[in-house]
This record gives sequence, C-alpha cells and structure tokens, in this order.
Amino acid sequence: MKKQKSIVILFFTFVLSMMLDACTKEENGGCITSTGKIVYEERSLLASPDTLIIEGEMDVYITMDRKPRLYFQSGENLLAGVVSTLIGKKLTLEDFNTCDFLRNMGVRTKVFLTVTPQSFLFIEFESSGVISSTNTLSLDSIRIECRNGGGTVNLDIETAKAWFIQHSGTGSVDFHIHGKSGYTFVYCMGYGPFDLRDLCTTGYLHFVHLGSNNCWVNAGGILQAEIWSKGDLYYTGSPFTIWLKGEGSGRLIPFD
Repeated sequence: MKKQKSIVILFFTFVLSMMLDACTKEENGGCITSTGKIVYEERSLLASPDTLIIEGEMDVYITMDRKPRLYFQSGENLLAGVVSTLIGKKLTLEDFNTCDFLRNMGVRTKVFLTVTPQSFLFIEFESSGVISSTNTLSLDSIRIECRNGGGTVNLDIETAKAWFIQHSGTGSVDFHIHGKSGYTFVYCMGYGPFDLRDLCTTGYLHFVHLGSNNCWVNAGGILQAEIWSKGDLYYTGSPFTIWLKGEGSGRLIPFD
C-alpha cells in the first residue's frame, strides 16, 4: 500500500515538474507569478482596421471616432504576452500567456479599440470574452464570425447589411445586437442565443437556426426563417412576408 502511494506521489511530482518546465520556457519567463499591478498601455495604430481577429481571453471594447487608437489594460506581467499585429488594415489580437491555473487570474485583459468611420468591419472571434461597442457603429456593412468561442457580443449598430455567424456546435456566444439594419443574415449553430429583438431589420431578415437555444429577432419587412433543430425563433415587428422551412422541432413564434 505504501509502495502504491509512493508511486502516485512520484507520478504527480513528475507531471507538475513537466508543466513547470514548459512554463519556464515561455518567452516572458515562468508562470508562478502574480499578474502584477493594473497598467494601461497605448500601442501605435497607423490605420483604422477593417478586419479584427481576436484569439485568446480578452474583452474588446470598440468605439467609433475620428482617430484610430489602441489601448490595453491588464496586469503588467501579462501585457508582454498579449500581441497586437496590424498588417494592412487587418488587426490581430493574440494572448500567448499560459499556465493560467498557477496565477491569480482575476484579471482579464481589456482592449480599447477606436476605429474611424468606414464602410466595412469584419470581426472573427476565436476565444472567450466580451466584444462590446461604446457607441453606435455606423457602417455600410458589418460581419461577425465566431468559431469555438465563448462569451458575449454586445453591439449597437446602424448599417445597411449585417451578418452574424456562429459556426461551431460547441460554441457558446451570446449575441445582443441593438440598432438598425436594412439586411440581416444570422447563422446559429452553437448553444448561445441570438437576441436581436432590439435590432430593427427594415428590409430582409434571413435566420438559419441549427442551435438548441431560443433566439429573438425584429423584422420589419421580409422574414425568412429556417429551423433545423429544437431551438425556437421568436419574432416581433410587422413583417409583410414570412417564409418558413426546416425539419427541426423548434417553432417560429410571434411575440410583442
């Protein structure tokens, strides 16, 4: 019995030493450190990005104003592991910090991005956290795609065309969109609900529902609904044409 206990202790000691060794090989040093004091850091942003790729745990706050700017708020020991790369008008945000379980991770990196008035914005979200707007994003079109992520998208928009896409069935991103759009396309394949009851789509709204959660939309013109799973789709507004197809058990339900 004592021999078995010794083997178990040796095994866990070996595993822990391997994990610590992997952490110490990180570019920014070992991982048994605190996050450090909270600091702000501004990074150069030579152009207003029209494409934003987010990879890693961080909250991103987007503001539309006259000058592009990029700020980070995080623990001083974490900022070196948060990388921002601008190539052309494509901005990529990546968090390379590892061994989070050995740190006090009560601190989540916050990113404050200011974009200038522009015609198009594409956001790809492959992480966990929040994407939020601090004011109305006035654009000709906006497209957001989530892959295997988790968190919340909370935006206020005014746009001619909008696409909101959750690709993976393992994703759990809650969408809360407010404002106005002429055309809206939604593709829901994950667990997270789409709450677009405060987004008035004045023209054409096409919703493809393959998820298990309930979703809400506001249609003022044409509503095309495809329901292929068990999640219900609730709609408000006064659509003058409704097309419904799909073989799911979910229902298309009006609400006030």
